[in-house]
Amino acid sequence: MKKNEKFALTDRYKEIVSDLNGFILLDYRGLTVEEITDLRQKLREKGGRLQVIRNRLFAHAINDQPYAEGLKQNLAGPSAILHSTEDIIALAKVLNSFISDHEVVKLKAAVIESEYLDTAQVQTMHKLRSKQDLLAAILGGIQAPARNLLGDIQGVPRKLAGLFRAYEKKLEEAA
Repeated sequence: MKKNEKFALTDRYKEIVSDLNGFILLDYRGLTVEEITDLRQKLREKGGRLQVIRNRLFAHAINDQPYAEGLKQNLAGPSAILHSTEDIIALAKVLNSFISDHEVVKLKAAVIESEYLDTAQVQTMHKLRSKQDLLAAILGGIQAPARNLLGDIQGVPRKLAGLFRAYEKKLEEAA
């Protein structure tokens, strides 16, 4: 690879890292082309992407990031980053499902919101709720009091109508 191509690739890595809210670093050694293609397809469905990286060039690209030192320790052997500009937790769930079928994939590390996560922390990521799930839960919590109040307000006229019907029936039976 020529020097200008290396500079261009390093700049591309810098662009990728600056646009992301997180990524997962993994060792894909042992996967066939078909298996990698299958993983890429599953990730695309969730808005993610798998990109094979050049370790040394990626290390140069992350030099000025706060997580650089921790991540550089994991840049050895065949490496790829799994990334998304959207929800990295959803991608972690897809990856965990894939790893359960393909044990040769090794998680190395991750970065979420500029925070370095080691292998143990990455392995627990799939247990977290996705961003969409958390937003839905928050919205549900906000809407619940209003929904309950509306139900109470709508319940009063219904109860009154039922009371009037019962009273009307009683009068008809008495007459």
